[in-house]
Amino acid sequence: MYHPTKMANLLRLYETLPKLRKTIQFLKKEILEKEPALKKVQTRLHLRNERPNVELCEDQPHLGLIIESREIAATIQVLQEQLARAEASLSNLMQTRRELEREVAVKENSLTVDKERVQPLRKKFPAQHKLMGH
Repeated sequence: MYHPTKMANLLRLYETLPKLRKTIQFLKKEILEKEPALKKVQTRLHLRNERPNVELCEDQPHLGLIIESREIAATIQVLQEQLARAEASLSNLMQTRRELEREVAVKENSLTVDKERVQPLRKKFPAQHKLMGH
């Protein structure tokens, strides 16, 4: 057969890939859901700053909008960082999967060649203990 550890790693990798893809989709969805809220807060801040015949004031609603804007932007930033790490992990896992699949295929091919071509030739030669005269 083939190296059991490599096959076990490959099977674990097959289980991990869909979970990681699901996580990436979740993070993308979360980012998309946060962006309209950020745009809304930013628009409200902009409109508040551009009111005609009203002086700029930093009252409680204004400060609340600034804080909310920063919090949403920070949340989006964290989600984007998590997404970047997840996508890098996915890329690494895909590379590892390709390498393991290639190694397993080479090993299976080697075993097939050994079984079909080499073993019949070995049977034609006498055993080592017979060659040594025992």
